Amino acid sequence: ESISPEALRELMPGLETGDLVAACYEPDSGYADPYLTVTSYAQAARRLGVTVLQEREVTGIRLVKHRVVGVETAEGPLDAPCVLNTAGSWGARVASLAGVGLPIHACRVQVAFFRRPPGHEAEHPVVGDFVHASYFRPETGGLTLAGLIDPAEAQAIVNPDHYAKKVDSEFVWDIGERLVRRYPALEDAESTGGYASLYGITPDWHPVVDEVPPGSGFYVCAGFSGHGFKLGPAVGLMVADLIEGVSEPRFDPHLFRYDRFAEGEPVRGQYEYSIVG
Repeated sequence: ESISPEALRELMPGLETGDLVAACYEPDSGYADPYLTVTSYAQAARRLGVTVLQEREVTGIRLVKHRVVGVETAEGPLDAPCVLNTAGSWGARVASLAGVGLPIHACRVQVAFFRRPPGHEAEHPVVGDFVHASYFRPETGGLTLAGLIDPAEAQAIVNPDHYAKKVDSEFVWDIGERLVRRYPALEDAESTGGYASLYGITPDWHPVVDEVPPGSGFYVCAGFSGHGFKLGPAVGLMVADLIEGVSEPRFDPHLFRYDRFAEGEPVRGQYEYSIVG
């Protein structure tokens, strides 16, 4: 819902709103712990009969007459009538094993942590600040996590197996300044480090969800460009219907088709400033 700067200040006292005309408030939105989320999904999958194989590198996609019949791994072959590529920042590499060129680049992104100062220990709402191209949210242990909402991050292309995982000191300084401009209460917050991770980014910052090429049994669900978590539930249903060949899918994957880039029809959002991840 759209709210006034005055209403925003009531929701989050101490927030700087003098440069705002309006704000969007999503009372039902939230965030999740990444590690616990992934491990919980794996546990749920196992309960449903899925075999989860970890630390097993895929070294090839087995094809017979241009149709998938399985995968090669570092520990031997696995038979499969279809393969779903959900390799994220490694999506293009896995696709190349099937002879598919996927426009996904691994890009390095960073976050920093700040310990909230005395008198401001209480958790605060999640804030996406498009004026200063940044966001911040509470983190466990009385910390605030802060990062960028900046398309320029797509320029930091890296090898996903070899990139600097420690946060840059320049980034900590920059994001700290942006944080304090919006939330002056954290001016005396203590920097406690941070880390760098990866986004698998496509040219239009939206995923590829498709069978590539058609009839091959090789499916792609990758390139979410940092905003895949919120799309996950709907895309999960979308991919399930795509693989099963449902004639009336619950969610039409056409928007995310592989050929959209060659057709000159990238996904365009209503707003031009960025993707909210």
